[in-house]
Amino acid sequence: MFLSAFTSLLMTQSFNHIRVGDVDGFGYLTGTTPGAIGSFGQEPAWPFGSWQTGVFGCSVTPFDLTNAVGSPINTDGVGVLTGGDYLPDLDCSGSTAYDSDEFNNQGPVEQVDGLVQTLGCSDLASAGSVYTDLALSPNGTGWLDGTVAPPATPYGVSPSFQFDYFVANGDLTPGQNVFVNVVFADYDVAPAELMYTDRFGSSMTAYLTTQDNGLGEDGQIQKATAVLPFGFVYQSVSGGWSGVVSVQLNAPNEPFIAVDYLEIAIEPLVLPEGCCCWIDENGVQTQSVMQEEHCLDLGGTYAGDGISCEEFLCQPVTGACCFLKDFGVMWCHDNYTASDCASLPLSTFYPGQTCADIPCPMDPIVGACCYEDADLGWTCVETEEVKCLESFGGTWYVGQPCSWIQCPSVPLTGACCFFDPQIGALTCLDNVDEFKCLEVYSGTWYPGQTCSDVADKCMDPRGACCFQNPDTGAYDCLDGVTAFQCEVYYSGTWTAGATCSEVDCCPKLGACCVKGVCVPTTVEGCDLAEGVWSGVGVLCDQVTCAEPCVFDVTGDGVVNFSDLIAIINNWGLVCP
Repeated sequence: MFLSAFTSLLMTQSFNHIRVGDVDGFGYLTGTTPGAIGSFGQEPAWPFGSWQTGVFGCSVTPFDLTNAVGSPINTDGVGVLTGGDYLPDLDCSGSTAYDSDEFNNQGPVEQVDGLVQTLGCSDLASAGSVYTDLALSPNGTGWLDGTVAPPATPYGVSPSFQFDYFVANGDLTPGQNVFVNVVFADYDVAPAELMYTDRFGSSMTAYLTTQDNGLGEDGQIQKATAVLPFGFVYQSVSGGWSGVVSVQLNAPNEPFIAVDYLEIAIEPLVLPEGCCCWIDENGVQTQSVMQEEHCLDLGGTYAGDGISCEEFLCQPVTGACCFLKDFGVMWCHDNYTASDCASLPLSTFYPGQTCADIPCPMDPIVGACCYEDADLGWTCVETEEVKCLESFGGTWYVGQPCSWIQCPSVPLTGACCFFDPQIGALTCLDNVDEFKCLEVYSGTWYPGQTCSDVADKCMDPRGACCFQNPDTGAYDCLDGVTAFQCEVYYSGTWTAGATCSEVDCCPKLGACCVKGVCVPTTVEGCDLAEGVWSGVGVLCDQVTCAEPCVFDVTGDGVVNFSDLIAIINNWGLVCP
């Protein structure tokens, strides 16, 4: 079949893709205002080629196209309709389905099944564009008004696509992945799958994810990519490679579906996804659809591209399970599943390992912690002792699960007024229960009240305290102290009911003559030095101190027998 004559078909461009249909948003182009002229051409107008009658919008024209929930079908307003956009709800019924939402935006070439686009290859006998850019009913459901699709429209069959093309030597890398890309819409009835058949009749299946109409996805446009082995599609022939594969969008139960295009390309339209089974951080086996690379990062098992979790059942992972068997005694069992292990007290699951690999701690490092939550009241969590005491302020029960612990009910608390011998005054504490207030503090308990509520009953009189700092010699003031505190702890002067802003703490100084020398000091300081004080505010510059009498040994201002006795009593002492 393949002769050297095909050398006339060789392309100078390396193979990029072969596409059945075209990228035109199902013929709606941008899906904005019907009949409008845009950068991609003229938008189709009502009734969009429908074989139904009376479908001209449900509002005034021009009527912008909206989806089943009333939002624009071009969600971002950019480019032609594609994945993430929507088919329109033409009759504004709140759903996208058969009966009045069918459309036919095909061009003349699509209608005769001849629209195939190539880049880097030669098309030989590819087909399937007759299934693009129009509403299809693979299950053959008749439209509700009794009208069926016209004879030219595929009806009652799942859309199928045939690829038959030639790639010249040097324009294709042998062994590279073959990506099958498809843009389709309103696929919401299972099964949802693409079936691939090679030139010899061997088949492969890739599963698609159906939309969730309950989440507002009715009429949603989706993109999908499947990966086929190189040898499944290509066979070496004279001068190059023959590419042959048929693709059927298997939807036997689907009454309404649409396809924009389907292609074989060297780049994926979207990264393939499949079901992944992995163990989460809590030791629980979990499954979800994701890309293979992400699955492997989680240490999971990847089912394969296009395989949904509904089609793939995760095999239960077993391993070693450490758990609390009796009070304070840890135990280990092999071949437990994550869920079985999680049902045991203070358990830790080690997937894929045995008890011989895992030394269970003899003394459990976690236990029940009872603490009072501001919103939930008394609550129990299983945690470490330090976290229980410091983070939760709770009571920790070593090696015991919460199921073994009955956390106490919340005790009634209040303000506790008591005499504190350390400060020599009445003081108050908030959030103290009755027993502690009466038995520990010997105080008076005010249930349900705060110290602010009972300040007038509990607090000793407070005031301002003026004192001299013994380290700096400077005078300072403290507010809110009792007379006891001021006099005992600060040797200060207390003013009842006053604040420091209301009292003058500066010392009352005056001139004081001591043995012929004048110093500024208080009257108390002058008396202590046995000096002569001249009064408050008198400066030393304003007084003349009498010269000291050297014979007045006793300093009483008189030279008499007392001075002689003092000299005799100190006779022989060496002065420094």
